[in-house]
Amino acid sequence: MINRIAKCALLFCPIVCLTASPLLFQGVFNTDDQVELFTFTNDGTMTTTIQSYGYAGGSIDATTIDAGGFAPDLTVFDSSGDFVTSDSGGHCGITGTDPVTGNCDDPYLQISEAGTYTLALTVYDNLAIDNLSDGFKDTSDPGFTCAEDGGTGEFCDVTDALFRQRTGAWDLSIDGAGDVVDLSSNTPEPGTLALLLGGALVTMLAARRGLIVS
Repeated sequence: MINRIAKCALLFCPIVCLTASPLLFQGVFNTDDQVELFTFTNDGTMTTTIQSYGYAGGSIDATTIDAGGFAPDLTVFDSSGDFVTSDSGGHCGITGTDPVTGNCDDPYLQISEAGTYTLALTVYDNLAIDNLSDGFKDTSDPGFTCAEDGGTGEFCDVTDALFRQRTGAWDLSIDGAGDVVDLSSNTPEPGTLALLLGGALVTMLAARRGLIVS
């Protein structure tokens, strides 16, 4: 029996390891008022860490991310849509420092309490009005960042005294969460799919090798 369990563990280990790395989501906004929504769960035994890389760049696993994206804001809501927390950066030493502005505008936040959450990624300062159902204050204003300095266009950096224009690129990692789904694209996190496929593969191989005892 010990040998059988060990063989199953060895077969299953690569699948489990796939779910251990931070999940990286990447995209490009077209306008200032876009919102990217995610859902995730926390079972209360782990800390979910959410970090942006799009503003100042950085690296995660084997992926290198260039600086130059817009200054983002992250907002977390609970399962009822009520506001939980938000962050707009300022974590120098934890997140990167932009080589042009010298700002550390990539948000970083952590959730430890059990629950199901919705995460909203927006352009700063398109902040939540209140409940998720209430929306965000700059909805239907696709060029609000440049307009704040009397200009036109999108993705002007309102955290920069010179209002220098950035790109619409965003990069976001989520680590220590379960059932992560990008609602804007309805894409489940890769680890969930790998775990499902891996579990089926382990069962199939175990049955073929006589490791499952009925």
